[in-house]
Amino acid sequence: PDFDGLTFDESASKLAVSLATLKRRFESRPVAGLLLFSDGNDDSDPFDDDDTMPFPIYPIVSADYQPDPDVRIDRVQVSQSEFETAPMTVRVHVASTHQTKETFRIAWIDPSGKVVDESLVACEGGSAEAEFRFRPDASGVQFYNAAVSPESARMTARDWANDRFPSGIDEANWANNQTQVTIDRRGGPFRVLYLAGRPNWEFKFLRRALTADPETQLVGLLRIADKEPKFSFRDSKVGNTNPLFAGLDDDEAELREQLDEPVFIRLGVRDGEELSDGIPRSIEEWFGYDAIILDDAEPGFLTEDQMLQLKSFVTRRGGGVMFLGGQESNAPNLMRTPLADLLPVYPPSSRDRPEATPVTIGYTREGMLQPWLRLRATEDAETARLRNMPGFETLNAFGRIKPGGVGILARVDQREKPPLMATQRFGRGRVSALAIGDLWRYQTRPDSSAPGDGATWWRQMIRWLMSDVPRQIELSLSPTDSSVDVAIRVVDDEYQPLENAGIDLKAIGANGVELPLPVTPDANELGVYRSSFTATQPDAYRIVASVTNADGSPLGQRECGWVADPLRDEIRHLAINRTNLGRLAESSGGRLVTLDELPDFAASFSKQDVPVMQAWTAPIWHTPWILASAIACLAGEWGIRRWRGWA
Repeated sequence: PDFDGLTFDESASKLAVSLATLKRRFESRPVAGLLLFSDGNDDSDPFDDDDTMPFPIYPIVSADYQPDPDVRIDRVQVSQSEFETAPMTVRVHVASTHQTKETFRIAWIDPSGKVVDESLVACEGGSAEAEFRFRPDASGVQFYNAAVSPESARMTARDWANDRFPSGIDEANWANNQTQVTIDRRGGPFRVLYLAGRPNWEFKFLRRALTADPETQLVGLLRIADKEPKFSFRDSKVGNTNPLFAGLDDDEAELREQLDEPVFIRLGVRDGEELSDGIPRSIEEWFGYDAIILDDAEPGFLTEDQMLQLKSFVTRRGGGVMFLGGQESNAPNLMRTPLADLLPVYPPSSRDRPEATPVTIGYTREGMLQPWLRLRATEDAETARLRNMPGFETLNAFGRIKPGGVGILARVDQREKPPLMATQRFGRGRVSALAIGDLWRYQTRPDSSAPGDGATWWRQMIRWLMSDVPRQIELSLSPTDSSVDVAIRVVDDEYQPLENAGIDLKAIGANGVELPLPVTPDANELGVYRSSFTATQPDAYRIVASVTNADGSPLGQRECGWVADPLRDEIRHLAINRTNLGRLAESSGGRLVTLDELPDFAASFSKQDVPVMQAWTAPIWHTPWILASAIACLAGEWGIRRWRGWA
């Protein structure tokens, strides 16, 4: 008789789910119609128009309804970047039901409650957008807040945190004026191995540039002396060890390299064992790095086994490899080795020989579209930056680009020539080849207006090289309503699926309470483990996975963030969605009914043709064919008994 029995204490409206349930329940029943009292906003999947209802729907709406003034956070888009010039961009979209043009204040608040940035926007046509660019203070999972309020409200971050809303403001619901956003800035350390056939200037400036990046660790292995022929008739006074080790005591004799062995110097290693045998000789050693830079390396610098291992580093590990055109590099000879497939260019022809004069570089059309190359906000400013670079004199000979490669740097005056830098995807990783062997000139003669451009350029190129490199533990979340599906992908040291890993998975709320989550192996894919978590109340959760090997040794830990807010979708739209209600009515054969029309509409049902189902019963013995069958059976039995002489 009335609505007093409705408590409205649930967290979401499942309009499509409710309609689907009614369809299954009454599909074969004579239902004349369905009266639908709803605002038309649905938090579940939209109702399929092709899956029509077996009875008409009559949504009840108000004829003179006007929505209350309300502004809300419609959606937040986060675009993360590995590059210094645009580390993170957040776009906050707001929607308003105000009938007049209003100005709103959009604030971006960090986890400590400090307003990082704010913007005033004029809401025209019911929507507006604000963009924030910022760099998080730390890597990992963090939870930020986006909030919108009328300009006259003058709310502070503390007001938002304590839900202190001003009075006298035309705002239907303050609960949809803010939302939490997960920011997951991928942290390191990212490890880069620099292999060079001789000490050079490039490594010096590359190392200086990456020192400013706390997430990147550069490990250098530089050959300072090549192996020399060993002759048995050498004078007995001449030793067999390399003269570079002269002066070492006898107890340090094992540290001396022989004349027929190359001498390497290690820089930035993690411990005394790392690269102690020189260039990596096993898959596990190569796979310990995220990116490899090969510079000043002749074809014999790596053995054939090491070349095949480097190829597996890209295809199976998904690592990044960059070939630099140092003075000792020989691209044509390198392209006759197993590394030829990795290179994004073909061997050079006779007409592709580099010129001796200094070369000025510029972007190709594809290169200008690469964010990891640009340091300026506009194309004109970026072109001017390249124009101010010094001329480069050490160039390696490249051929034409392979079908899967992309040329990004070229000579300014000879664009039709082979590129100066090209990249390509290969297997799970990416490969880049740079023909310039003296990029260090850019840092020795920098632009006076931006002296750090050379170092920034190097950092961005290295970050791009490893931006998509997978790790041994990959954690991904798939939110659905108030629950989230968790997938953990684990590989061993050779990046093969790890089937018997031990996984401790837990969800940690903002109050620090830890909730253990059960984990089961995926039935269809090796090395993948799955779980799910349903939040009982709105909160910001960290999903943390700690993984161990089969022997119990720790493999690592990964975490992701998830904001559970079941009411967020429910209170996002406060106005009546007449469009959705009209679509439901039209697709089912019904119509919109206003509250004023409801009495007449109810009375009209007695005059409408509607399906009627009437239940009736009848004794089975009262049907003629049953009686005839019984008489026939009786007569037949009597005849058979008389014929056989049984009666």
